[in-house]
Amino acid sequence: MNHSQFENWIFAEDLNPEEAKQLHAHLQSCPGCKELDAADLRTRRLLNGSSHTAPAAGFTNRWLLMAHLREEKAQKRQVVILFSVFSTLAVITAVLLITASRQEGFELIPFVQSTLRSFLQWMQRLAITLNSYRFVLSVLPFKVPALVWFFLAGNLGFWVLAWTISIWKFQSIRKVLA
Repeated sequence: MNHSQFENWIFAEDLNPEEAKQLHAHLQSCPGCKELDAADLRTRRLLNGSSHTAPAAGFTNRWLLMAHLREEKAQKRQVVILFSVFSTLAVITAVLLITASRQEGFELIPFVQSTLRSFLQWMQRLAITLNSYRFVLSVLPFKVPALVWFFLAGNLGFWVLAWTISIWKFQSIRKVLA
């Protein structure tokens, strides 16, 4: 016999009269479901009879403070780990460069200087580019009519949609071919 319907009815909060009648008749003939019903009744009495105590004054503030302190501690741990990893990588890189420079016979200091000079020039160009974009973006919205913005946004939306559909179709074709 399938007891799942009756087990669901045992845990249900409200039953219509016909379901309650069928459940009562089933409980008279099935000791397993009768035991389950008794356990459910005992559990409900325990839960309803238990007293709910309010937390001590300031509990929420203490809990929020502890959560904040745990979060700060985790962030500090992450910083220490990242610093350790990057420091280790820097030391390994330096050792490899020094070793390679001695074996290959090239001068390390001019190499590092030229690399650093190139990196700083690149960073300077990036800063100038970003600054010019900031200027353009602060002036451009006020100088271009709204109709042009709608046209550009619609055009961009069309191409994004076309790109998405083509990738989706490409994936479908790959699945068929595979």
